[in-house]
Amino acid sequence: MSEIFGFWARETMSNIRRNRLMSLVAVSTVTIGLFVLGAFYLAWGSVQSKVSEQTKKLDLVVILERDVSAKRRKQVADGARIPQVASLTFVSRDKALRAMAKEQGDFPITDLLKDNPLGDELHLKLKNPEDIFKVRSYLSSLKGVQKIRAPGEDKAVNTLLSISKFVRVAGTVAFFVLGLGILLIIHNAIRLTIFARRREIRIMELVGATSWFIRIPFLLEGLVYGLMGAVYAGVALFVIYSMAVRSSAPIIKLLLPASPMVLLWQCLGLLGLAGLIFGMAGSWLSLSRSLGKTASI
Repeated sequence: MSEIFGFWARETMSNIRRNRLMSLVAVSTVTIGLFVLGAFYLAWGSVQSKVSEQTKKLDLVVILERDVSAKRRKQVADGARIPQVASLTFVSRDKALRAMAKEQGDFPITDLLKDNPLGDELHLKLKNPEDIFKVRSYLSSLKGVQKIRAPGEDKAVNTLLSISKFVRVAGTVAFFVLGLGILLIIHNAIRLTIFARRREIRIMELVGATSWFIRIPFLLEGLVYGLMGAVYAGVALFVIYSMAVRSSAPIIKLLLPASPMVLLWQCLGLLGLAGLIFGMAGSWLSLSRSLGKTASI
């Protein structure tokens, strides 16, 4: 068995050396493509982290009408327990008044104790920050709700959500476009190798070599292209992102997530997986289209 693995390894390296220029183009294309995909992932992850940070700082506050009945208050609370809500806390009107007085310092709370103008409140935390505006619209329609307190960071959150959506869409488009380019380059590299070795392949078929025995070196070649591209792209992203993490520039500090290195390691792991998938898919595509034709060449 070790001799078979050794043969496959030698054949794989021989194929790469035999087509140096195409191998260089393949690895370069995979590197550039995966680098761009990794950059999109880091940008999207950073934006998502900032959105989560902003929305977790504040509750979504539902202010009930002053004269709402206990029955209706319970109905509103039950109606607010939707799948998008992670937790719900009831705050009485008296407690809300004391909290307001504590925040403002010189608030004349004693003048309002007998006739509290505030209503009971429901403080909600969401599972997904992107649901904040949809949940608010739903809660505003419930009978007994006076208003939904607008967080001060509404504009910032809305902007971040828009950026997050753009980065996600752009990343998806880039994934398919660059992925297609990577597949085609690896496909052409393997196809040229098969064409250059068509007579050897034919001889191996005539002496009884199985289809999988012939295919393995070409599959390994595609995996080498994918992994090498992932390694080079990962090293470049690691160096650039590490420099950004150590930078003291305010704009960079603002954009970086709370745990930047965790996001980076996730990105590197996904790059390795993408390199394996693209390499295997490109090789398989080329083998399915080209290897069966060697018999007629």
